[in-house]
Amino acid sequence: MATRGANYLAHVTVGIAKLDDLTGIEAEAFETLTFSASAVSIYQLGNNGTAAKQLKTFG
Repeated sequence: MATRGANYLAHVTVGIAKLDDLTGIEAEAFETLTFSASAVSIYQLGNNGTAAKQLKTFG
């Protein structure tokens, strides 16, 4: 899959945390993670980047 745009940042959201906790987690070294999905959905984002409206699902 090709990425597009200077501001594109692929990510996987797996939970919630406080901003201070996230800052500490992001500063730590981590091992590369490989995964595959059985389905993918695209959402319109709402406040704080939360999924506000499902636009499309594949799979």
